[in-house]
Amino acid sequence: MSMEFHIPISPTPHFFNSILATACSLRELGGGYADATIHVSVGADEEPWNIAANLPWSKDFPVQWHWIARDDFCRRSYYATSTGRYSRGFQSDIVIFLDADTLILRQIDDLLAEASRCEMIGGLIAHASPFREKPQRGQHAWWNHLYAGLNLGPAFMGYEHTGWGLFGEAVQYRLTPAYYNYGMILGTNAVMRELAQVMNQTVTYCLEQDCGFFSAQVALALAIQQVGAPARPFPFRFNCSNWGIFETKFSDEIADAGIAHFHSPGGVNRQTDFVSIAALKEFARKAPMHGVNGRIQSRIATLLPLMQDYA
Repeated sequence: MSMEFHIPISPTPHFFNSILATACSLRELGGGYADATIHVSVGADEEPWNIAANLPWSKDFPVQWHWIARDDFCRRSYYATSTGRYSRGFQSDIVIFLDADTLILRQIDDLLAEASRCEMIGGLIAHASPFREKPQRGQHAWWNHLYAGLNLGPAFMGYEHTGWGLFGEAVQYRLTPAYYNYGMILGTNAVMRELAQVMNQTVTYCLEQDCGFFSAQVALALAIQQVGAPARPFPFRFNCSNWGIFETKFSDEIADAGIAHFHSPGGVNRQTDFVSIAALKEFARKAPMHGVNGRIQSRIATLLPLMQDYA
């Protein structure tokens, strides 16, 4: 079964080193992981330049750089970079979207096996509601409003937010549609191609509706309903946040983490720790961390001998 990865970035050193870490991790895992193409969507208010020529290490890996049109980035900012991943014309059996602040810790054959049995789009149900800071409508009212604008009928609130019970929210914020955290999304080729037909306009719709910072995630939830895609909620271990608040609730999942997501400022610092290979070496030499941060630290230490060949 073939797979491909799609990651959005800005053209800065810490993002480039994150891509290098992903490429080295996949090579270390071997087999189909080492062969998987890494498509990198690059967005910025600048003219495109030849990244491969400036980062010759990328020629040693199956990495492809794709610039987002500058005018689209200026119009929609990072939402253009994220959504641009759907325009690549997926070639593999399995399509995996990752945020740049993720690290693959182990083979995820258990998840790939599930995807081989049926068409699907899956991810970790997002930690919390995207509408907590928009009290002009309640959670259900927001989703029903967005569904109605796309003639989708009443919203199906069939999933519990991953962080429910940890943030002290009102009960109205407990349930959600298939609204995923974009740290990791996995879909079969046919489903991802269907979603690609509607994602661009759905993201624009969400921005016009003032859905806020998580508009791209909201758009994916709506697109899933638009095309009738079979949605699957994934366990925490496949998008394992390094936010300490999750450590007790998901201790067993963290012990078996497949993909770590270092979006929390505590522990791994995605900007300073990934700014150079030297900085990553210093990170690996720090006192042993615990939880997800410890898993990331250990993985980086394993990968550094390969990464430093490209310093």
